[in-house]
Amino acid sequence: MNIEDGNIEAAVLDMDGKSAPVMEIVTTMVGKYSKELDEYVMTMHEDMMNGKVFSDEEIQEAIIKIPVLMYFAIEGLEIIGTSADLAKTTKMEKVNESYMAATGTIPEKTKTSELAGMEDEIISNVYARAYKMLNMKIGKAESLYTGMKKVFDKRISEIDAAMLEKKYAGLAGRGE
Repeated sequence: MNIEDGNIEAAVLDMDGKSAPVMEIVTTMVGKYSKELDEYVMTMHEDMMNGKVFSDEEIQEAIIKIPVLMYFAIEGLEIIGTSADLAKTTKMEKVNESYMAATGTIPEKTKTSELAGMEDEIISNVYARAYKMLNMKIGKAESLYTGMKKVFDKRISEIDAAMLEKKYAGLAGRGE
């Protein structure tokens, strides 16, 4: 088999053009539920890239805010998941109805029913992709929350250790 690089590149560019409207729909769907979370994470990312060291108050705010933003994203995840399930069921229904109504040989009926379900297959894939994308964002936000919580816990431990050290140093100075 002789595959020319130019043919592959042209095919990839063609597929990129065909998938662009679908990806725009997916991105819009996900953005509807993750916009605030995305903006908050992006702000934190920009601050970190600029070398900012977060104060205790900023970390506390993140520890409170991230789960709240995740709550609304998870609600969207459930809505998208329900729609994905419905899209899958609708597709199967259309394929089965088309198969039963088709005439001809079994392969002809199969081909006719597959073609009838093509649009619904794309819709089902859109919901599945949106679900996966939003789920990944929620997972990354959870990792960010966990990291911020660890940093905050470490800072608290350091403060506690310093206070104990002062206390025991004061006791040792009094001869107790």
